Amino acid sequence: MNLTKSAPDEFRAIFEPERLLIEVFETMKLATYCDGSEQKVGVVTDGDTAIIDLQASEIDQNGAPFTGFGSMQAFIESGQEALDKADSLVDSEMGQNNKRGLNSVKLLPPLPRPISLRDFLTFEAHVSNALKIGREVGIFSANRAKVPDIWYEAPRYYKCNALNISGHGQEINWPEYSSRMDFELEMGWVIGKKGRDITPDNALDHLFGFTIYNDFTARDTLFAEMAARLGPAKGKDFDGSNSLGPWIVTMDEIGDPHNLEMTAHINGKEFSRGNSGQAYHKIEDCIAYVSRGETLHAGEILGSGTVGTGSGIEFDVWLQDGDTIDLTVEKIGTLTNRVYGPSARPYGETKATNVLIN
Repeated sequence: MNLTKSAPDEFRAIFEPERLLIEVFETMKLATYCDGSEQKVGVVTDGDTAIIDLQASEIDQNGAPFTGFGSMQAFIESGQEALDKADSLVDSEMGQNNKRGLNSVKLLPPLPRPISLRDFLTFEAHVSNALKIGREVGIFSANRAKVPDIWYEAPRYYKCNALNISGHGQEINWPEYSSRMDFELEMGWVIGKKGRDITPDNALDHLFGFTIYNDFTARDTLFAEMAARLGPAKGKDFDGSNSLGPWIVTMDEIGDPHNLEMTAHINGKEFSRGNSGQAYHKIEDCIAYVSRGETLHAGEILGSGTVGTGSGIEFDVWLQDGDTIDLTVEKIGTLTNRVYGPSARPYGETKATNVLIN
């Protein structure tokens, strides 16, 4: 790994007057994978075509395993020490000896069992689009004519089931109780440093990195729960409903996390396009809010919420049996899943039986 690449623009503007040289790392993409029965942590390299077994490289080079390479959670908790060790191994002889093709292993969720998963609702366009189409097709009453004022006052979130995790390439079998399959194009923010009552100014210092998050949603079930003034529950909680991946890109490689292109493709055709900068509630504000009187821990994941146009509800268009969903976020990669379940009609064709939510 070449550590003498040109500095980003924001760094050059600061340092070039003094003609100082600084070191910046190539993008570090950290993945959890298996090449048999054993779960491993590796660095994805060679243009996303290869992966390096960090623990095997460490043992070959230093004669003993490193605790921080035992799992992605251990890596995150080890912080800078793990990052430095991984970086030193990538271009080493031992690292190259323990490299294999990415297509020869199975990628797992980067954090197969995160210690916590919360999902925010930060994009105004997603909320307003869903309300608009919901009124048009007879799901939402006129009482839901606009985004409520309380939404603007603070970043709102719900707690997900952190046991229902799936990853890149995994097939999702839809629960029998739901007839409308939906996806949601989001980012996952991975906490890297413990903190409580974090200020917005210091919030990004607590991030380890970013992944892609597909928040699969049983939309009809979610609407029924909303009508009961409860949830999300079974509208969000089913096996594999939280898809994360394909890896984690470390914080220092992203640059400005508020300016990343986000796209969704269904069966190879572009369905939606947005930008992380369109969020009304910024990452810093979300971290500060969730840490009020509550300690955040390394390895927790916060979801960004759905970017505008990044879900089927915003168009009354639903996933069909066998559809393949590709979610891409600039500088991170592409998360792919395939769904199997009902092929639903638009709500606009079933107005007579739709549940009205006041």
